[in-house]
Amino acid sequence: CPPKGRKHGSNEERAAYAVSQAFCSVSVSGALYGFLQAIYFINFAFVHCADELNARAICGAGVDGLISSTAAVALAGSATFLTCEELQKPAPEDGKADSVAVRRRLSEDAESGIEELKRQFSSPGDVWRSMGFDLDAPSAELRDVQPRQL
Repeated sequence: CPPKGRKHGSNEERAAYAVSQAFCSVSVSGALYGFLQAIYFINFAFVHCADELNARAICGAGVDGLISSTAAVALAGSATFLTCEELQKPAPEDGKADSVAVRRRLSEDAESGIEELKRQFSSPGDVWRSMGFDLDAPSAELRDVQPRQL
């Protein structure tokens, strides 16, 4: 932060500015959300740790909860814009390293490994059996595990 690029430039410069601005928004709203959530929990600590009802702390926690929720919406909105819109676009073909060229790291090479695994294993159970865990067996150890008593 502040955002890189030019707000009123070419299409490429405006796109670079929008991505940079979204990354800044994620960072700032994430920090703000974390700080406000800490205040929220401190307010409730005064409620839960005292021997008497503290209406001001409950009210403070409620107001802070509303405010921190708006920071969370800003965080989620910016992150959604980046992950579902900007970072789904293919990288430039010319190989130029511009500031918008931050793209998904998965490539076509990653898909070839998945096809090989599909040929080798017919189900997730086959994968687990290859590692020594037969999840479908009636005598599987996981079927004998009892829940812990609290």
